[in-house]
Amino acid sequence: MYQTRQFCSLVKLLGVLTLWNCVFVRSHAWAQNTTPLVIEHADQMLGYETSLGTVRELNGNVLMRQGTTEIRCDRARQELWSGRAELEGNILITQGAVRMRMQRGEYRSTERRAWGQGNVVIEDSSATLRAPLGIYELDSQRAIFYRGVELRDSATAVTADSIVYLRRTGERTAWRNVRIVFSRERTSVEGDSAYQNPRENVAWVSGRCFLIEWDTTANGDTLYLLAESLFMARDTAAQYVRARGNVRLLRGPLAAVADTAWLWQRDSMRLEGNPIVWADSAQLSGNVITARLRQGHLTRVVARVSAALGIVEDSLSLAPHQLLAEAITLEFDGDSLRAVFGSRSVHTLYL
Repeated sequence: MYQTRQFCSLVKLLGVLTLWNCVFVRSHAWAQNTTPLVIEHADQMLGYETSLGTVRELNGNVLMRQGTTEIRCDRARQELWSGRAELEGNILITQGAVRMRMQRGEYRSTERRAWGQGNVVIEDSSATLRAPLGIYELDSQRAIFYRGVELRDSATAVTADSIVYLRRTGERTAWRNVRIVFSRERTSVEGDSAYQNPRENVAWVSGRCFLIEWDTTANGDTLYLLAESLFMARDTAAQYVRARGNVRLLRGPLAAVADTAWLWQRDSMRLEGNPIVWADSAQLSGNVITARLRQGHLTRVVARVSAALGIVEDSLSLAPHQLLAEAITLEFDGDSLRAVFGSRSVHTLYL
């Protein structure tokens, strides 16, 4: 076995060596990097000079270390002048609780950045991130994944074409074909882009949003909602949703359109901006409409300011009965309309 000092001197003379068992060689990183990349083991090692500088090729059970970062792989090619190491085969990069795995990639010691392709996976105690292509910046603890990404934690699953994930805060931003599933809230949402902060329990979704809240205790309680943008916030007791832009929703016996909608605690909603609600035989409009449900059944709908109601008693009616007022209240029993109340400037038309 050659000693490290002997090997380095031979490399300078363009020598070619094969080293068996453990090899400890300290690389010469850029002056910007105060923590060098150390080769701790390789079954075989080849060193040679190029016009740019020294190259080391490592083969078999490769182990390199930079500070607290450990790199393992089957093969590696290290450029001492650039701080770049090409990695191949069963790559595992470890930093504390973080594990990054891939089949091909590179590590830049001067930037402390890892790049990989071929089922790239990053996992820690909080989340798992998976994609065909990924970059991880070790100092900032930021992951940038592309080409069909999946992120999972204990409460959420996110899929998208691209995701940027900040490990320190858990924040994630996703682009194109985004889908987020909140398992505890039994909710999924799709859109063109999204931002989620699990610590704050908030999420923003924009661009052709489609939200579904699945049935809970009542049949037919599923919410379907379309909008241009969504804001979602939740706590231990309830979930709050604000939808904006060409809102369309369906929940149980109620259908509605509006410019803006607020929904909370699965049983309350508020609609603004040319809202219209359809329930049973009634069509109700106004400046603002609120609705209450109980266990998936509609109990009350109220329209305020320039309210208008149309009721069709049966399929043979040629036109609806109409009621105009400043405020109109509809009361339901078992999803059937039972009572209508109008107040202030009431006008009726019966056809």
